[in-house]
Amino acid sequence: MALPAFDTHAYVKRLKAAGFNEEQAEAQAELQSEVLSALVTEKLSTKEDITELKSEIKSDIIRVENELKSDIMRVENELKTEIASVKNELKAEIASVKHETKEEFVRVTGRFNLLYWMLGFLLAGVFSLVFKSFFHG
Repeated sequence: MALPAFDTHAYVKRLKAAGFNEEQAEAQAELQSEVLSALVTEKLSTKEDITELKSEIKSDIIRVENELKSDIMRVENELKTEIASVKNELKAEIASVKHETKEEFVRVTGRFNLLYWMLGFLLAGVFSLVFKSFFHG
């Protein structure tokens, strides 16, 4: 960055008018010039500095964006895998419950059939006793 115009000659003239001697005014002007130069070179940013920083920030944003996209894709894939695993586990569990339910239904049906036959024999026995008591008696 170019230094701002600092007129040391005019500065020396003003200092001399204020009572400084030539040597003091020259030293003060030189010191003031050094301070301004240091301020500009060490503390102020140039357009090039700002452009470079802007470029670095853009690069950082692109890098972070790509990292985020990568992380999102990784998490998405992990979730898909986990969902598929849970889905398969649920299917297996449902199939197992269906099988157990069918087995239990067969057992219950068998018991009802047994009770049906037992009741039939019991009623036949009761009817035979009632028939015998009315007609053989």
